[in-house]
Amino acid sequence: MALTTTVFGEPILNQQRIIQYVSDDSNCVSVRLSIQTLGLIEKFAFINDPEVGTDDTFRFEVNKSISNLLVSEFPELLDLSAAFTGSKFLSSTAFMFVAIELDANGSPLSLTSLTQTHYPYNFFRGQLLAEFNPDSSGSTAIKFLTNAPNLRRIKRGDFIWLYGNNASYDGSGDPLQEWVLQALDSDNNVLEEVNFDYVNPTVIGTTKQGGVGFPINISNTQSTSVATVVFVRDKASPFTVRSEIKRYNEYTKDCGDYRLFWLNQYNATESIYLSGNKQRQIENSKQTFTQSEPVNATYNQGGVKSYANNFRYSYTLNTGRATPEEIKYFSEILYSRKTALLVDGELIEVVLTDSDLRDFDEKDSVDNITFNFVETRQNTFL
Repeated sequence: MALTTTVFGEPILNQQRIIQYVSDDSNCVSVRLSIQTLGLIEKFAFINDPEVGTDDTFRFEVNKSISNLLVSEFPELLDLSAAFTGSKFLSSTAFMFVAIELDANGSPLSLTSLTQTHYPYNFFRGQLLAEFNPDSSGSTAIKFLTNAPNLRRIKRGDFIWLYGNNASYDGSGDPLQEWVLQALDSDNNVLEEVNFDYVNPTVIGTTKQGGVGFPINISNTQSTSVATVVFVRDKASPFTVRSEIKRYNEYTKDCGDYRLFWLNQYNATESIYLSGNKQRQIENSKQTFTQSEPVNATYNQGGVKSYANNFRYSYTLNTGRATPEEIKYFSEILYSRKTALLVDGELIEVVLTDSDLRDFDEKDSVDNITFNFVETRQNTFL
């Protein structure tokens, strides 16, 4: 006995993609679908009953589960020298789908499997992967894996990850393109130019796939530099530029900022500076116990006591004056699947509690977005 497999939908992770199995075994009452790595490590599994009106057809929507599995950890965020030891990749993971027919007792009847490849940067419809490849057919219209405005700000000593998609390679596997970082002074003169080979991305089979990340900072070797320009170009004459050109200006505000990190729709790291304040939220525990009263009791000894109170910190932060282009970019934080704040040198994972964003305040007539975050961790004190 076996399952007949049909796939509906697109390999775009915020769209539905359904795998349908039709069983020819009359003893099959349900199907278990296991999502596994190619190393046969199970990452997710679920059991479905037949579709309404059938006794042999089983459907599974898989893109939502895979989207959650592909949430990246943030790369090095605090140590530039560690970040420069090697470019970071947006992993391109192939998943094995293993479907098992089950009888009324939950025992397996037969086994069939389907393998497909899903790419974490292809989240949204209408964006062709070729539009992100700074390869030998690329131009200044090729985008990096970010929707950030062309002009960004970085504090000296900080750095921002920037991701590009696939480059081209010669017969020996050497890249034909390179990253270029230029340090600029206040008159836009190039003080320093540093070139890096475009590092090979992840290889699946014989195909190179996956975004290559590079840390961008304001040059510390050029004390008069106020900006960094970044792009990808060919390594050989005439050194054709194969990507858009990003500029990062030095951000000179010294204090009162929190740095927010989040994962964008391409699963790549973004970062901005926000101003605001931190508050402590205390939640009273309803659990109690009765404390015995000693002979010489103090005023707070004995009686019914709460075991503990929980508290966590919340943050009300704002962007300050923002352009319409920046507001559109900041709104991506609403659907980011991972956010964190840099607080006192420590990266704290937080959750955005807003379901919408307000970008205009009549009081000062300034376009400004306010975000409300809470820490995911809870602390306890007696």
